[in-house]
Amino acid sequence: MKINVHFSVLVATMIIFLTAGVNARAFDVDTFVSNFENKNDQTVLVGQIDSLTIIRGNAEFHLGKGELTILDFGGGKPCAMVFKGKVHFIYSPPDEIEHYQLMKFTGKDTIDCKFDDITFLYTVDIDNFPNTTTFSSKNLSGDMWYDLRDIRNASEDHLGIYLANNLIGDLLNDGPGSFLYADFKMTKFDHLAFIDDPTRDDRYTLCKLVRKSGHASCDVWCGYSDDNSLPSQRGLMAIDIKHYVIDSRIERGDKMLVKCRISYTPMQMGKLYLPFFWYKKNQPLLAMSSDGDTLKIVHKKDSPGFGVVLKEPMSIGEDDYIDIEYQGETLIKAWGYFFNMAQTYWYPRNIFRDKATFELSFKCSEDFQAVASATLVDSQTKDGFNITRWRQDVPVVIATFELGLYNNDVFLELGIPPVNIFYSKSMTRKEQLGNSAHDIVLSLKYFSTLFGPCPFDTLKVAEFPGYHGLGAPGLLHLTDITTWSDYSPNKGSFEQFRSHEVAHQWWYHIVGVESYRDTWIIEGLAEYCGYAFYQSAFKNTEICKNILWNWRLNVNPPGPGESIGSEAGPVVMGRRLNSSKSKDYSVIVYDKSAYIFHMIRYLFHDYKSDSDDAFLAFLRDLLDRYKDKPITTSGLQEVVEAHAQTDMDWFFDQWVYGIHIPTYRFSYDTEKTADGQFQVTCHVKQEDVPDGFKMIVPLTVVFDDGQFAHMQYWIDQPQMDIELPPLPIKPKKIDFNTYDAVLARVID
Repeated sequence: MKINVHFSVLVATMIIFLTAGVNARAFDVDTFVSNFENKNDQTVLVGQIDSLTIIRGNAEFHLGKGELTILDFGGGKPCAMVFKGKVHFIYSPPDEIEHYQLMKFTGKDTIDCKFDDITFLYTVDIDNFPNTTTFSSKNLSGDMWYDLRDIRNASEDHLGIYLANNLIGDLLNDGPGSFLYADFKMTKFDHLAFIDDPTRDDRYTLCKLVRKSGHASCDVWCGYSDDNSLPSQRGLMAIDIKHYVIDSRIERGDKMLVKCRISYTPMQMGKLYLPFFWYKKNQPLLAMSSDGDTLKIVHKKDSPGFGVVLKEPMSIGEDDYIDIEYQGETLIKAWGYFFNMAQTYWYPRNIFRDKATFELSFKCSEDFQAVASATLVDSQTKDGFNITRWRQDVPVVIATFELGLYNNDVFLELGIPPVNIFYSKSMTRKEQLGNSAHDIVLSLKYFSTLFGPCPFDTLKVAEFPGYHGLGAPGLLHLTDITTWSDYSPNKGSFEQFRSHEVAHQWWYHIVGVESYRDTWIIEGLAEYCGYAFYQSAFKNTEICKNILWNWRLNVNPPGPGESIGSEAGPVVMGRRLNSSKSKDYSVIVYDKSAYIFHMIRYLFHDYKSDSDDAFLAFLRDLLDRYKDKPITTSGLQEVVEAHAQTDMDWFFDQWVYGIHIPTYRFSYDTEKTADGQFQVTCHVKQEDVPDGFKMIVPLTVVFDDGQFAHMQYWIDQPQMDIELPPLPIKPKKIDFNTYDAVLARVID
C-alpha cells in the first residue's frame, strides 16, 4: 500500500493543529489546548468548601476548609481544580516491596503529612464533590496560571507526560474518565506527584520530581496495580495495531521525512482519540483518515507522544487505518554512518505491547545503505538514491533499522539461517570481523540446538556507534566497540555480549514481556544464555568462574560506580532501579537476574550424571507455554514449580522479591574413626540474611586420587554443623558451593 499524501513543510510551533473540523460536541479540543498552553481570557469557578476527600488506590487526600478553584480550560467539562487550604495526605504502600522502596527514599514506610495547597487534573468522577451552586465565576488570575504552567512543565520534564493528551481522550467521550494527576509540595519531601492512570504499567504511582546535575527525572516511591493486572488486561486499549506501512525518505543529512499508515482493530466502542508514543523529538506534520479527511493532531514539541482526533467514533469490528506524516529526528551522524538513537520507537506506537506486521521502505543517498529488521524484497539505485523495500509478515513487537556506509559479508552454516553482517567501511577492517561473526554464527547454532529453530529466515547484524546492543527481530544492533576494539573489560564479556543479543531472538521475540516488572526474566535469560554459550563454546573454566564472580561482586553492596547493589531493590523493580539514590538497573536486571537462572539450573542439576537435561527441559517448556505471549513473574514461578514438583514460594520470595545476599563462613574437621574410616563435620555460618532464609547448597568432597563426591544440603540456620557420611578415604579438600551454584559470598 502507498500513502497518497504529500510531504508538508514543518511549522515550528509549540502546539500543532492540523484541522478539518470535528463533530460538534460539548468538549472543544481547539479551545482546550489553546487555553491549556496559554493564559488567554478564560474563566474559572471559585468558592469555599468545608471538606472534600479523594481516595484513589492507597492514596488519601483529605481537603479541609479552604478555597477551591475549578477549571475546564474552555473545553466545557471540568478537568482541573486548585485547592488553597489545609490538606492531609495519607499513603500506605500495598506490599512489603513497596514499603521497602518508600523506606529507601524517605526513611518511612508510610506517609502521613499536612500541607497547604494541591492541584488536581482529572477525568475521573470524584465522589462527594461539593455543591458548587454558590461558587462565583472569575477570570483566571496570573498567579494561578503561572502555577498551572509550572505544573504542566514539570510533568513533561520529569515524567515525560503531556497532560493534555491524558485528558483529551477521556473528555471527548460522554462516559466517565479514568485519569487523575495530583501535584503537591511538602516541606519535608519537596515536590511530589500522584498518578492514577490505567494505561501505565502501574495504575497508581507516587513519585518525587527530582533534578540532579541539571537533569530532570523522578523517583518512583511507590507503584502498583490492583491484583497486579497488566495494562492490556484493564480493558483500556483503544486500538490493536495490526499492520504498518512506513515509507522513509532520508535527506538533508540526518533529517527523515516519513509517511506511516497504521492499520488497526478498534478495541473500544465510541473512542474519538488515538494516543501514540514515539521519540520526543519527532514532529507530526499531517494526519489523514482512511476517507482522505485531514484529522486534528494534538502534539507538544519535545513530548514523547501525540494524539489524533477522529471524525467519527470507532466501532468494534470495523477495522480501519490512519495515515501519519512526520519528520523523524532520530538519526545522528557519527564516524561515517548514522546512529538511530530511537531504535525501537522511531515510529508511532501504541502505548501497549502490540504485535504487528510491517512494510518498510527507505530512500537515502546511494552512498548509504539501510538495514531493517525485516526481509529485503527489493533494492535499487536510481537518480543518486538507494531505495530498499522490506517486509515482515510474521507479527513482531518492534521494527528497527540502521543506516550507514556499510560493507557486508554473508556467513552460511548448515542448520541455521544465513548471517549477514553489515560493518562500517570507515571503522572496521574485514579481518576484524572474524571474532564477531564466529560468535554470532556459533551462538545461533547453539541456541537453535537447545531451543529450536530461529524464528526468522535471516539474521542480520548492523554496527552502530553506541555503547549497547539490541536484539531486534532478525536484526542485531551491535556497538562497533566489540568489533574494532581489542579491549574487553573482562575476558569473555564481548563474546557473551554478542551471544546475549542473539538469544533475544527466542527470549523476547518468541516469549515476550509487557511490564517493566517482568523485564528481568527476558534480560536475565538472554544474559545467562550468553554465559552458557561461552561455557559451551570456549570451555574456559577460569573465565566462566570470573563471569559469575563479576555478577556476584556487582550485586553485593555497595556495588560498582553509582550502584548500591542488591539494596537498590528486587529484580521486579525493573527500570525503577535507576533513581537519584543509585544506578542499578543493569546490575540487578542483568547480573542478578542471570544468576537467578544459574541457581535454578543447579536446583535442577543431576549431580550424579552431571546433566542439565532437566534445566533444558524447563527452558523449552517455558518457550512452548509462552510462545507469542508475554510472560509474568508469577507465570515463570508456575513453570519452575511444575518442573521442580514442589512449592517454590521460598525461592521466589528470597531471590526474586527479596534483596538479601547470604554470606557463608565454611570450615570442616576430619577425624579418623575406630573402623578406619573418616568422619567429616562441616561448620557453616549463614550471615547477612533474615531469619528463615534457606537455600540448597552443594558441596564436593575431593580425594587425592582425583575422585570426588557431590552432596547437597539445606542451609537454613544462622549456624549449622553438618556430618557427612563416613568416608573410606581422607578427603583432600571440600569445596563448598560447587559450581558457584548459589549467589553468595563464601569465606573459608
